[in-house]
Amino acid sequence: MNTQPSRNRNEIIATLAVASVLGIAGLWVFARKAPPVPESYRAIVVDASLTSDPTSRCEDLGRLADEAAQQSVGKLHLTVFATGDRPSGFEPTRIGTVEYQSGTRILEGAAADEESRQAFLADVKKLCPLIPNRKESPIFRAVSAAVKTMPTDLCQRDKITCEVVVRTDGIEEEDARVMSALRPAKRPHVTNEAQAETEPRIANRNVTVRFCSLSARHIGRNAAKLPTLEAVESAFRREFAAPDRVRFEPACVAYRAAK
Repeated sequence: MNTQPSRNRNEIIATLAVASVLGIAGLWVFARKAPPVPESYRAIVVDASLTSDPTSRCEDLGRLADEAAQQSVGKLHLTVFATGDRPSGFEPTRIGTVEYQSGTRILEGAAADEESRQAFLADVKKLCPLIPNRKESPIFRAVSAAVKTMPTDLCQRDKITCEVVVRTDGIEEEDARVMSALRPAKRPHVTNEAQAETEPRIANRNVTVRFCSLSARHIGRNAAKLPTLEAVESAFRREFAAPDRVRFEPACVAYRAAK
């Protein structure tokens, strides 16, 4: 009895079965969504006014950058802004952007990864002398502009973090609404039109905002006439669509950079 055709038929069936399994497995791998890649978008807004203690400006900027590097997982995009002045139309100045990839040199050892971090910090340090000293302090406009630079479509995704840190003394000198809130004289009767004007103007629903260095005021004998830290927090917090994502801290130096 000739069993060759039967044997060939079985081999063909087995080959097709294996191919089907491999094909299904390939389609599953192709169709499966890749895990999200961690990424961090951060902006540091530096209040360039002389009242916001310029003597510790570069130190604070370096520590805030180091904090961002050590907390980031994956790629970090760090942009530094400085507040504007009257000649610039009170618009902030983008000083520069520095990027850092954490853990890129793991195979080379911890020393190589530390070298990469130090190179990132050196690039940030180069930006500080580019920050001009300003006579005015349009803080609100700078914060609003920095939040708008955040990639809102990405900020809402998993593994993506977006944060704006504002290094400032909180003394607004350009935005009329914030200035009025900082120094409320009398409480006028609130009309419907006035109520509409109190709606928050900064859409930070997926962006964390942190004000720091609020107590570092380089004022001198006029310091007693300035708004309190509580007044600064109240005046600015109301301007955010997500006020629960906004923090106010007396100093930026509570964080200690790793050695």
